[in-house]
Amino acid sequence: MKDNPITTYRISNNAKKFARYSKYHSFLICEDHIAFNGKTSSQLIDYLSLTSHVTVHSGWFWDALKFNTTEAILFGGVDMKVSESLCDTINQQIKKFTSQKMQQNETAINDAAKSARSLLANQHYIRHAEAQNWFSTYDWLSINFRQNKFSKKLSSAHKKDLEIIKPLLDKGYPLIEKLNAHFVAKQLEEYKAYFDQVETNPLTENQRKACVIDEKYNLVLAGAGTGKTSTMVGRAGYLLKSGLAKPNETLMLAYANKAAQEMDERIREKLGIQNLTVKTFHSLGLEIIGQVEGKKPSIH
Repeated sequence: MKDNPITTYRISNNAKKFARYSKYHSFLICEDHIAFNGKTSSQLIDYLSLTSHVTVHSGWFWDALKFNTTEAILFGGVDMKVSESLCDTINQQIKKFTSQKMQQNETAINDAAKSARSLLANQHYIRHAEAQNWFSTYDWLSINFRQNKFSKKLSSAHKKDLEIIKPLLDKGYPLIEKLNAHFVAKQLEEYKAYFDQVETNPLTENQRKACVIDEKYNLVLAGAGTGKTSTMVGRAGYLLKSGLAKPNETLMLAYANKAAQEMDERIREKLGIQNLTVKTFHSLGLEIIGQVEGKKPSIH
């Protein structure tokens, strides 16, 4: 928070010596906080930490302003002629700032709820990047809504939106992991018959999970002869059967011509699909260069 004061108030020298509650000698009314300063100490109060309006406590010679936080702060030595107007100025700024915050929060809650409905619908695998984007955009709301006064001021529609996003704000990534685990289990059950017969031998549990887990980038580490090609065929078929992709949107790559040919044959035989593209990395690279340059380079 930067101290860009809207109003500054200092108590008199006599008040410094004789007034009660004169620990602080001045304060700055800023956009989102009040900064108190004394001879040996200072303190900053965020408006959101205030539990009620600032009030005036009258004295014999000077008044005091009471700021209610978890521990009340009394700022004494205030000139009785200006204490009420000074109090009004502070409360107006608090009201203005709180109102602006409410508008920002309500807009953010609305947007967050729309996005959360998609995340929490459990109709698809929630990618880590997708969840990360949501949390980086809306996680700040969890701090704001620990303040009950914000929640109480929300409209009924925004309260419903807040209830939708609260599980994400409260539980974070563990909730995403739980939802994904539930989704994977559901998909494995729904496509069990397919995974049983897509290859000569039924796919293993790990192979099936590799087919269903839908991160932006899936890394599967496996040795020779452990069924990598079967997993890729199973993955391709799952994407098509579940509607996550169409044949013309799918590209399968292999390093060797023999592996690419074998994969192409299995796709045609096991899945009955003729228009899914299977290439080697090298042939794909040559094709891209040819499209850009107008001709393919000769490889010696």
